[in-house]
Amino acid sequence: MNPFLIISGVLVSLFCVVLYLYIDKTKEAEQLHSLLQLQKANTLALEDALEKQNQALKKLKVEQTKPPEAVEKVEKIIIKDNTCKSELEAYRQLFWELGK
Repeated sequence: MNPFLIISGVLVSLFCVVLYLYIDKTKEAEQLHSLLQLQKANTLALEDALEKQNQALKKLKVEQTKPPEAVEKVEKIIIKDNTCKSELEAYRQLFWELGK
């Protein structure tokens, strides 16, 4: 056999292997690029939703009110005995007095 044919056969087969690997990596790069584009689109959608949520939270913000100028002080709470019913009645009376 001719050594030129053997060397050219080996070179052609190496070229085919390299070409196959190149095509495979090109397809993988395209898939990664499309995945990256999808992730960017998802990120933008999430950022928009987060911005809308932040704006809604700002609208719901509660501002602190000033305390009343005159605060009444309850001098004495009258509890008849230590039962729950009498304590509840005493607290109910206290709230009614403060609510006036």
